[in-house]
Amino acid sequence: MTYPLPSGWSLLPVVPPANEKRGVTSKLILRFLATDESNAHPTYKRKLLELEETEYTYVFGRARWPGAPHHVLKTPFFAQLTTLPSDENETNQPIIGHSTIHDMVKTSTLVPHHVENVRLEKDICRLAGTVPNATATGDIESMAMYAGQGVGLIKEILPVREVVERLVAEAQFLISHILSFENC
Repeated sequence: MTYPLPSGWSLLPVVPPANEKRGVTSKLILRFLATDESNAHPTYKRKLLELEETEYTYVFGRARWPGAPHHVLKTPFFAQLTTLPSDENETNQPIIGHSTIHDMVKTSTLVPHHVENVRLEKDICRLAGTVPNATATGDIESMAMYAGQGVGLIKEILPVREVVERLVAEAQFLISHILSFENC
């Protein structure tokens, strides 16, 4: 039996199917990535809306995370990587962009217990696995764009407040209907 949700709402599963152990977590992370307040690059956010397919791969960050699988959006750039030799990794690739990593905490070695926030300028190499944040410049569409299988559920960029309100309403809706089944 199904129950209608309010118009324009899409249900995110509160309990994942038995074969999807990390389903809820990956969908929630993805949902919050596609918010107004997210520090993701606008192009990355747009791709989360435009693309509905991901692929499980080992392509990005091979030198830093050897053998670490990840889901990425099937972007036109990623589609070109299907024949990538196994020895190719970010260490032998050109720089395709730059990014500023904000608020990196640095502890002073001169003054005990002194902590300061610094901005770290970072070069982004092709295949590095670096996600384009809002400060990224360069070939954004050739950077890693991680996304879980729930990417097709994301239809719009929303404020975090609205995402939380919808999640709470959906959870309350499901709980009330689960409880009503128990009373039958």
